[in-house]
Amino acid sequence: MMRPLFYLLSNAILVLGFSFAAQATAQEIINYPDGAFPSLQTINGAADSLAPTGSSNGKSASLSGNSVTVNSGGSVGGHVYGAINLNDSSSVVGNQVFINGVMVGRAAYGGYHYFATGNIATRGNVAVLNHGTVNEIYGGEVVTPSGTATSTNNSVTVSGGRVNWGVYGGAAWSNLSTVTVTGNSVAISGGTMGAVYGGVAWSTSTAATASGNSVTISGGTVNGNVSGGEAIGIGTVANNTVTIRGAPAFDSGIVLYGGRVPSGGVSTGNTLNLHSAALNVRGLYSFQNLNFYLPATLTADSAMLTVTDTANITGVTVNVGFDGAGQSLRTGDRFVLIDAGTLTGNIQPTSGILGGYAYTVLKEGSRLVLTIGDLQSGPSQQYTGQWIKVDEDAWGLSVLQNFPGQPRYIFVPWYTYDKDGNAAWYIFQGDNWSGVDTISADVYRYTGSAWGAMPYDNNRITNIKVGTAKLTFTSATMARFEYDVEGSSRTIDLRKLE
Repeated sequence: MMRPLFYLLSNAILVLGFSFAAQATAQEIINYPDGAFPSLQTINGAADSLAPTGSSNGKSASLSGNSVTVNSGGSVGGHVYGAINLNDSSSVVGNQVFINGVMVGRAAYGGYHYFATGNIATRGNVAVLNHGTVNEIYGGEVVTPSGTATSTNNSVTVSGGRVNWGVYGGAAWSNLSTVTVTGNSVAISGGTMGAVYGGVAWSTSTAATASGNSVTISGGTVNGNVSGGEAIGIGTVANNTVTIRGAPAFDSGIVLYGGRVPSGGVSTGNTLNLHSAALNVRGLYSFQNLNFYLPATLTADSAMLTVTDTANITGVTVNVGFDGAGQSLRTGDRFVLIDAGTLTGNIQPTSGILGGYAYTVLKEGSRLVLTIGDLQSGPSQQYTGQWIKVDEDAWGLSVLQNFPGQPRYIFVPWYTYDKDGNAAWYIFQGDNWSGVDTISADVYRYTGSAWGAMPYDNNRITNIKVGTAKLTFTSATMARFEYDVEGSSRTIDLRKLE
């Protein structure tokens, strides 16, 4: 929320009337309205607010380590604070606010610090909304007309409820001095809200810096713009991150920003991590890194991100990967990473290896398209089955390859005999394909409790590395097996039993 100069100066005059009492060290745990709950107070001009002892006089008795929980069965018409300081430059640090199942009329703050001068700060405060309604929610906020403002390592978590306006991991506002907002975070898994900011730094005349802040959205409904970091004034925004996964609902009119500098400045190193498919927004700006993680729900020729207006990819670096285990790829598959009304800027063609396949990312008109090329490494087909040497009885390999979502992974139990002629079990496994249909892996020998022993002793199961193996499939039914195990080396041609 923007803080005009008259607002700041009016509070500066108001703060002169507060007493500068010495800070107590006792931390408070408040559960409202359970049991002998504290009375609601008038704090910072807002009646019926909830905060630790002393807050009605402008400064919580303890500025750190408080925990304030609003439970179901009550209603707070004003603000909720983990701690507040309007009286001096002592920092507000490490407080917590939990909103559970009630109506909160105004805003919730893990920590809030206002003072006219000096170096003032909120650090490491936490605000959590599980149920209920608030207008705004802040991990930590700092406001000063002329002092230096810093908001660092604060966080907001929203799993349910409603935020009418904005969610802020950290925010700092000053008219006449520098502001720094860094390391703050927002995590959203449910609920309904307006705009979402990892961190906002606002200064009318000097440097505003927002760096290393993050927003992670995995669920819920978002009806306002999303910004990893914003710096309003002489701005620098660097290394902020927006991560979207799962199936959140976004209003089609919102804009995604990585590092926004609305008054001009430097935006660098800001990243979008997109793990979701079929996401629709109005605009995409101020990202320098776009990382697309293909989910299993994405189908060929469909779009991960649809931007109805403008997506600006000027100077962007594009990377691709899998969300989780990913999906099976095929040569010739095409995936639309961005489908925009207008795709401004150009990127250098990007290429690499994904799931063993070569790929390219190119701008095609108003689309950013991933095309899957030829297989470079990994299995070209399914090899699960029993593999033997025809003229050597009673030993072989059991090749297991059909693992859901992991087409490159192979697990091979090798039942054979050791150098003394005793039955032995060896295992090699992994996805270290050195080429098409060729894999190399370390070999382990397993021993355990005697079979049939009662009780079976899991603690006696051991495995030790005994060598290496290389398996090359030369056709659907033929393979070459090379190993160096326990002092013995050999190359063998195997055949698949059918």
